[in-house]
Amino acid sequence: MKKVIGMLLMSVTMLVTVTLTDSVVPTPSGTSLQVQPSDYDPGY
Repeated sequence: MKKVIGMLLMSVTMLVTVTLTDSVVPTPSGTSLQVQPSDYDPGY
């Protein structure tokens, strides 16, 4: 059971991370944090 719960937590965490990253900056996840300050403000 612990393995199943761990797998679920991992997948949920990944989904949340991807969703948050995409909603902030629509770029590949690797560059999102670096692009955010310059790209996010002028775009919106």
